[in-house]
Amino acid sequence: MANKKETKTTKEPVVKKSTVKKTAVKKPVKKVTETKVITKIEVKKDELKKTEIVSKKEKISLKDKLKNFFNSPQPLFVVFIFIILGLLFYNIQYSKHDTIYVGHYTGDNGTVGAIHCFTNHKINVFYATTATYDGEDKKLYAYEIGYYYEDGEDLKPFVIRSGKMDTGVSVKQIINENSYFNISELATSKVKFTEDAMQKMDKLHFVVYGATKKDSDVVDFVIDYPIEFDHIV
Repeated sequence: MANKKETKTTKEPVVKKSTVKKTAVKKPVKKVTETKVITKIEVKKDELKKTEIVSKKEKISLKDKLKNFFNSPQPLFVVFIFIILGLLFYNIQYSKHDTIYVGHYTGDNGTVGAIHCFTNHKINVFYATTATYDGEDKKLYAYEIGYYYEDGEDLKPFVIRSGKMDTGVSVKQIINENSYFNISELATSKVKFTEDAMQKMDKLHFVVYGATKKDSDVVDFVIDYPIEFDHIV
């Protein structure tokens, strides 16, 4: 009999009460988290609706502003200003290519009365009057005469003439017959009026190189007139 009583006391369910309490605690936690998520979603929807309404109003206002702008005389003034600026820019670029050089030389041994050089984007012109020589006259058997421009310490030929004779010819005669120049050239050809020459046109020299010995190319006679430019436009 004593063994039966002991088995009854051990079968009483002590664990069931604790399991009921645990499930009761978990249920309200789930409900709280669900309500929080719902409120967050509703707020985002309201914000999106507000931004959409504002953007629509902005689009409508921009359209109205553009319509009012193009219906007003303001676009005509803007176009007119751009046309004027374009013409001014064109004239500035065009005038950069228009240059006139005017020069001369007066020295103890001779003169060059006038030199004119005109250049633009279409045609280039060089004109020089006949030079004079008042120094000691000599007989030359070969000569090179014309205008050279400075290139550092050297002189490079711009427009020149040359000749070689069997009999000696007077320096004064050679200068009188060969120092006059009137040359024109298209700006695109660049035969005489090269870019280098045009950049140094204000540094011209009238030069005569001569050989006083027959059948000789050795230069032993030189005349050099540096041109003074009075006016450059």
